[in-house]
Amino acid sequence: MIDPDTRLPVIPLDAVFNQTAGNYATAIFGVMAGAVLLYGLKYWRDTKNPIVIVMMLGGLTTTLIEPLLDIIGLAWHPMHGQNTAFELIGRPIPVWVVAVYLMYFGGLGSLNYLAFKKGVTTRMVWLWFCAPVLLDIVMEEIMMHFDLYIYYGQQPLILIKNFPLWWAPCNSMGEFVGVALLALMGNSLRGWRLLLIPIMMPIMDCVGYMLVGLPSIFVLNSPNVPPLVTNLAGVATFALTALCVHGVALVVASDSPLRKAGNDTNTLGSLLGKAAPA
Repeated sequence: MIDPDTRLPVIPLDAVFNQTAGNYATAIFGVMAGAVLLYGLKYWRDTKNPIVIVMMLGGLTTTLIEPLLDIIGLAWHPMHGQNTAFELIGRPIPVWVVAVYLMYFGGLGSLNYLAFKKGVTTRMVWLWFCAPVLLDIVMEEIMMHFDLYIYYGQQPLILIKNFPLWWAPCNSMGEFVGVALLALMGNSLRGWRLLLIPIMMPIMDCVGYMLVGLPSIFVLNSPNVPPLVTNLAGVATFALTALCVHGVALVVASDSPLRKAGNDTNTLGSLLGKAAPA
């Protein structure tokens, strides 16, 4: 339904939150985040580096971006019956979403960071990006089946059942770009500088999301867009995603031609080769 005044899709305010499913989601994702937290404490004890714990905190701060992404991407967490964690810019966010961000951006993001820091090939870079995309698709189809939230308006690429597929690369890119930047900063992330991570992670989530999601965002928030154009915008989001992942691989992958060139000449490739994790 389109609002005749704003000419934008109407928010489904009458939707009801599934409290039982919300409690299960909070417990499941909370346990997963807790497991990574325990690993982070062990990693801190063994290496004297609290990076995993700090990134878990970054996952918590990244939750503050959810209301903004919901507005521009036309997602809605039902208010009726919701166990609200916080409300920002008119969007109430349930507790289970906080648990998801802790697991996805904090937990998965920290494991991704450690892999990049250790050293990855181009193939591994693609695997580290594609695995969260597939995980996101499965998770969201299940959660939408239980009415935890709604995507409204004419969403691009609803090809399975309920989930608009263009959201998956946007979600993953928000985590992926931030991790790549942190890995490139390498050993400079020590001492008080670690406190920059919980600030950087939500910012990079926005950057990654906008970097690939703009075509879909534009058609979602424009009136009278033909379905073909809407879905082509979703395809464009995937095309931009592939370009961005290729760019990250060029910078961080150990077998990147850019880094190999840096071993032979004092160029930008050399600088990136020194900055990237070995």
